[in-house]
Amino acid sequence: MKRQQLPGFTYDGKRKRAIFDGFVPGTKCKVRRQRTIEDVTRDQALEAWKEFRAELASGRAIRGPLTLRQFVEGYYELIAASHAPGTRKTQGMIIKNHLLRYFGDRRKSGRGRMDCGRCPRTTTCSPRSRTRFCPIGARS
Repeated sequence: MKRQQLPGFTYDGKRKRAIFDGFVPGTKCKVRRQRTIEDVTRDQALEAWKEFRAELASGRAIRGPLTLRQFVEGYYELIAASHAPGTRKTQGMIIKNHLLRYFGDRRKSGRGRMDCGRCPRTTTCSPRSRTRFCPIGARS
């Protein structure tokens, strides 16, 4: 017997991974949210999917893209948890004094790309265009 298809719900029993996908109502399908959870049973995943759908319906899921500053504040401790204290201190100073100073309030515009707002040819800085066109990334 085939399982009932649920919109925006994908479960992989072998990997115990659930992927939720949905559009925020009232945005004309322009705001899409996805969430992946690991190490869950199908029943747990269905409960989490119901909560995800409720967040979409209530509008709580509309946060928009994160700025680099918000990302660092929310995730840096988790990312740096396995680093030595000296490495954390050095990276923290580099992030604070160099990255956040210039890019802290810029929004992430895609996977691994940051909109610097100064590149004349492209809307996002790529490693290749950054060295040739971006005044921030230009080599001296």
